[in-house]
Amino acid sequence: MVWERAFRRGGRRELEGTHRAGRKPRLSAVQLRAVERALLRGPEAAGYRTALSTLPRIAAVIEKRTGVRYHPGHVWCLLHQLG
Repeated sequence: MVWERAFRRGGRRELEGTHRAGRKPRLSAVQLRAVERALLRGPEAAGYRTALSTLPRIAAVIEKRTGVRYHPGHVWCLLHQLG
């Protein structure tokens, strides 16, 4: 295993240098906070006629604010990240 070889090579210090697995976030922390502020203002502030928040609407707000397109089905991950 990679981590085992790293540990043998340099002990704990070698393992501390490892980075998180997976893809880097598509939105920076600054972009994520801008999206959060926009969502807290509500759908009507984003130009919608009703106060109904839907995943497609939120995806549209994200794209408008950041230029990053998310599939509506993945928006819930971002909402979870925002708490």
